[in-house]
Amino acid sequence: GGAIVVLANDDKEKLEETLAAAVISNENPLTLFGTEVIFRSGNPLLESELRRVSTQTARSVISLTTEGIDPDEADATQVRQVMALKAFEEFVGSRCHVVVEVQDIDNQDLFPLVAPDFAEVVVTHDIIGRLMIQCARCPGLASVLEEMMGFEGSEFYFEEWPELTGQKFSDIVCRFDDAVPIGIKAASDGRVYVNPSNDHIINAHDKVLVLAEDNDSYEVNAGDYDQT
Repeated sequence: GGAIVVLANDDKEKLEETLAAAVISNENPLTLFGTEVIFRSGNPLLESELRRVSTQTARSVISLTTEGIDPDEADATQVRQVMALKAFEEFVGSRCHVVVEVQDIDNQDLFPLVAPDFAEVVVTHDIIGRLMIQCARCPGLASVLEEMMGFEGSEFYFEEWPELTGQKFSDIVCRFDDAVPIGIKAASDGRVYVNPSNDHIINAHDKVLVLAEDNDSYEVNAGDYDQT
């Protein structure tokens, strides 16, 4: 469990009712697993509103696009959102992960121009289209994706393990009894290496990407396993 704060122009009570309806739904009910969701009404483009929900101390920030308007207009609003977030001095040198949703793939290149290396831009329509085609071509893939992306079962987690610094990726594949290492997130540039080479070295402050039941369900073992 953790805390998720939602800041939107919509009415606070309406947002709370929408969440409550999703939790008690008879078809695919939403399970929060102890996560606390807090709603606040306000303009996400204003610094005062962003500080009211303590955006500057967040571990990650996700900016969703505005539905029901022209894609170019919605993406222009997202550019303004990134500029509003970039104005926070607290984000300088921080490890906060900023993700921005964009509707038109042609507007994706606008964000590096206004805020280089600041936010990860996700074109949801393009991703969903690709996933639908892949699932149609590979029967069973949809179940695999649902298992990995949903709250039930196992999910992806990043964590820094100082005791693994200096080791090769091949040396850590058996260092977790209850998780499966599948990648490395480099601290130097934030790049994620999925299924890296066996001789990939884990540097200081790199994070290990694993598939596990929960973020607190696994630990590094002593490494006294039989390598034969």
